[in-house]
Amino acid sequence: MAQVRCSKCNHINPDGATQCQKCHAPLPAIKISPMTAETKKAERIPYEKNTPNFQQGTLHRGEIFGSRYTVVKLIGRGGMGSIYKVFDNTLKEEVALKLLLPQFAKDPMIVDRFLNEARIARKLSHPNIVRVHDIGIAGNILYISMEYIEGKSLRGILESMLPGQRLPLKQILIYFDQLCSALEYAHQFTVHRDIKPENVMVTPQNTVKLMDFGISKLMADTRLTGVSVVMGTPFYMSPEQVRNSRDVDARSDIYSCGIMLYEILTGQVPTGIPKPASELVKELPPELDKIVEKCIQPDPQNRFQSAGELRKALEPLKNLVLAGDEISISHPTKRIKKWKTFLTPKVIGWSLVTLILLLCSAGLFFAERYREQLLAQEALSEGNLVVLNSNQVPTVSTYIKLLLRLAEKAKDRAAIDNDARQYLSFGEPLLQQIQTKFNAGETVPLDLLFSCARYLSAIFCEHEGMVLIPEGNVTWNNQQYTVPAFFIDINEVTQEQYKTFCTSGSVNWELPPSPEFNVNTDKQDLLPITMVNYFDALAYASYYKKSLPTVWQWLRAAQGERKIMYPWGDIWKDNSANVGNVNNTPLPIKSYPDDQSPMGCFDMLGNVSEWTSTPANPDCSQDDFCPRVIMGGDFASPQTSLAQSRSADSEMRSPFIGFRCVKEIPISPAHLIEYLK
Repeated sequence: MAQVRCSKCNHINPDGATQCQKCHAPLPAIKISPMTAETKKAERIPYEKNTPNFQQGTLHRGEIFGSRYTVVKLIGRGGMGSIYKVFDNTLKEEVALKLLLPQFAKDPMIVDRFLNEARIARKLSHPNIVRVHDIGIAGNILYISMEYIEGKSLRGILESMLPGQRLPLKQILIYFDQLCSALEYAHQFTVHRDIKPENVMVTPQNTVKLMDFGISKLMADTRLTGVSVVMGTPFYMSPEQVRNSRDVDARSDIYSCGIMLYEILTGQVPTGIPKPASELVKELPPELDKIVEKCIQPDPQNRFQSAGELRKALEPLKNLVLAGDEISISHPTKRIKKWKTFLTPKVIGWSLVTLILLLCSAGLFFAERYREQLLAQEALSEGNLVVLNSNQVPTVSTYIKLLLRLAEKAKDRAAIDNDARQYLSFGEPLLQQIQTKFNAGETVPLDLLFSCARYLSAIFCEHEGMVLIPEGNVTWNNQQYTVPAFFIDINEVTQEQYKTFCTSGSVNWELPPSPEFNVNTDKQDLLPITMVNYFDALAYASYYKKSLPTVWQWLRAAQGERKIMYPWGDIWKDNSANVGNVNNTPLPIKSYPDDQSPMGCFDMLGNVSEWTSTPANPDCSQDDFCPRVIMGGDFASPQTSLAQSRSADSEMRSPFIGFRCVKEIPISPAHLIEYLK
């Protein structure tokens, strides 16, 4: 049976308890079934159709998983699941626990492949590889426990640096020497397939630890094609990995190392026709350009053939730097020419598509759908769209042609739909700019391309009860951000909507406690839901394939084109929003017509404050247990403004806090093709 440790007094409570038996504090609503047998037996258990209640992929602090691990905190979340810092009650030490999302346990073939790859990862024993302790199944949840590393990922190190600041060359070469050592050893057994800064940890002692072996092959072998599946990371994936991720060898990891090395040296990923690193950073020796160039050759035969070869090529530079000797720096023009000849049109097309892959649709195109629908299947060969076969990759020109086709279909929809007419009016001026630049042979800015794609795609997205918020700039905490177009709920989530979610057979989520408000019973269902913590709101949003707004999205929806104080302008009007309510109660949604933002959202000034996904402290952005920013006023607030914000602990439930959801607009080539069908 599941057990839950009280985060207040540490008492262990039985399954089904909602309050701690010892101190009566509320217990987490999410329960995880424990491991049914020891690992060896668990690996042989038959496939079961029913999975435990882990649909939201979230554990709470103090919860016990698998009768062995006590949850300390969430430290990361990705396309396959979540990773927690936990205390291993068997090893008596802190370890990292990776839980895979339930969809990966629904197919016995996937389970078998996962366990096989995890066994390989467990056999890897190297000082620069994160050690895997245990693998198994708890209930029907696949998990891996591994060495917990104190330190930062290379990505975290890069993001903590000031603009224009670079890691010292000495440090970079030391890191890559250790990384190559890890890969040289690991390639005897397996291929990593997801080399990127996020998967390279650095300890306080400057020891590199490579993690996440074997996970990408599992994804390459599965039949999953849902949009939540990400196989590898597009910027770092070799061309052959996009075409067929199952059959890549060690040279694919070499390609990824080259991309990562260029990024760390220059601060940018090579796309289009990249300049040699030594052209961007004058202090770098041209010898490094040769090494990067060889790593990222499109033909695997022309790359370094092993991590050992790459390490050997870097070793003279490392030794010179460590000895304190100066490296001769010269920049002959031949080097630039060679890079340009190396980047043939085919390679340029590949570089552009990797950029599209990363930037579109909230940062990623999901590679499985992309490969299936653009590389292997039909690519809408009608009209002016080029047919793609399994050996070709789509270019920006292909993407533009998709947009042109989509615009024609959008015009037909706009003739009978007012929303479509409005969205098309946002997108058409951008499309004209794109066509003009494209026909003139000029570079089409990717931001322009993606902005247009969002408006055209919005016409074909399901968005009942939501309003489109056009792209625009938002300032918060003295920082300005450009917020891409998105959908947001017109109203706060109501009690009726939340009850429907909780009682869904596939969710069975616990209803929050109900505060007693003095409201007419016939209007009770239209009250905004309250007494929900951050995780409750996140679960609701995830169930409906939405998310919680960031602070910048929330402000964009609340203030519109200019930074107004109130929905109606900058001068306060009494009795125009549910604030300072003498009855001290929320009211049914839309009770105050004046409390409608310029973008069409109700009750953003009053009624209840709302959860956002933005951490109150940027330093804890990877920890879901950290406090979150709460936006807007509530029924008990005195006169307030749209920019009113505060923070709340992520596990806090309050009668003054509710939420609304946002929905991103998918714009991958695969999605554009779907819209055109």
